[in-house]
Amino acid sequence: MKQEGVKVTLRLNEGVLPHKFHCQNGNMPPRIVRMGAIKRKRLALIEEALSDPDCVSMTSLSSVISKDYVPSCSSESSWIPDDDSETEKHFKSIMRSGMLTAVEKEPKMLLGIPEKSYHLLKLLSENVSLPTIDILITLKKIKLNESFSILALHFGYSQSTISRIFSRSVPLIADKLKDLIVWPTPPEIYKKLPISFRSRYSNVVSIIDCFEIQIEKPSNATYQSLSWSHGRATDVMIVQDCGYLECLPPNQAVMADRGFKDLSCSLEAKRCTLIRPPSVSKSSPSTRDGQVKLSKQIAALRIHIERVISRLREFHMLLPHACLDHNLIPVIDDVIIIACGLINMQGMVIKK
Repeated sequence: MKQEGVKVTLRLNEGVLPHKFHCQNGNMPPRIVRMGAIKRKRLALIEEALSDPDCVSMTSLSSVISKDYVPSCSSESSWIPDDDSETEKHFKSIMRSGMLTAVEKEPKMLLGIPEKSYHLLKLLSENVSLPTIDILITLKKIKLNESFSILALHFGYSQSTISRIFSRSVPLIADKLKDLIVWPTPPEIYKKLPISFRSRYSNVVSIIDCFEIQIEKPSNATYQSLSWSHGRATDVMIVQDCGYLECLPPNQAVMADRGFKDLSCSLEAKRCTLIRPPSVSKSSPSTRDGQVKLSKQIAALRIHIERVISRLREFHMLLPHACLDHNLIPVIDDVIIIACGLINMQGMVIKK
């Protein structure tokens, strides 16, 4: 029997071309599997497995093995006990005691406190309303900049507890350690002044500089502009707002680099002078030679402030690329005070 074909006319919109390829299944949206269906399927598999007579012997064998099996560090499989188990409490106790022992043996490496100044921990615990363990957690975070999760593992606390301890402890510790940051009188400074300063710069009482720490990029555009390194806060603004000028005695000199050239007016109001490398000028060769020589002399003397900053950088929270969490920005000033107080407990910057 011969079947006649049916002629069909397709009406397409203007500008539309017919597609000669078949639709691909990969372009279809994935099928949504509900969790309830997955659970019912798992329960059905478990009931089917338990109804199998061969499973009884295997279950009894596993129960015998589990009674004799004691997890150890040498086990190849990862074993995580329940939070409320006695084993977990014992594990936290061992980790905490081991960390305390390590701190006693290496206080400089773990806390930034020299071994000869380890008694500072006892003084802090007696004068600050904080447990000693909280002080150790705070100083270890500042020194090594470990994540709160690692500190929680070392000291046997939860991550949120470590975060609260750090935020609460930093201002209290900084309030006590700021007493270690002392501004000597001009006669005391002159008595300890290096010989290289006494010939031409005997009235220098301070060398100033600034350093930067990388932070996480804020999502808010306004905060991004405020935290931009070449943006809102210049070196001169930092000096004027930090209270440094109030501590400066009159008729003295301050040494700085070229970035502080606009600080001259503020220092003149305190009857002080600014010593900095001269700006590059298109003058005669003899004048340029004198400027280059003066720049080298000042740079050789300013090396001491670079040594101090390098000591501060030993605290990993103050490294150039520490990339601090934005939640830690409110306490970063107190962190720097703590670091400055601790490096004053170390040896002298200039060796005799």
